[in-house]
Amino acid sequence: MSGGVRRHRFEPWRLVLGLTMIGIAIVHVVRLQGDGDGVPLIAVFVLAPAALLVSGAVAAVTFTARRAARAWRVRRGWVSSDGRTDGGSAGPGGG
Repeated sequence: MSGGVRRHRFEPWRLVLGLTMIGIAIVHVVRLQGDGDGVPLIAVFVLAPAALLVSGAVAAVTFTARRAARAWRVRRGWVSSDGRTDGGSAGPGGG
């Protein structure tokens, strides 16, 4: 696999933030078209900080879960404390 796509870690907070911002954009468009008379303007302004708080919470949970999983793998001997796998194996089965 030369060139092309680089692999990177999945970041759930980015997904959550993107989806909530799309939702805010939809609410804003509906409001501008006049169909959303029931949607107060303050709701649009409250949704953006709420989206940031939710994505921040998701990031914190993800960080904690990854740290706990890493500590568990180190205790099991699958990964050394510096993050390198022992002998290139991905686990007890080597695969």
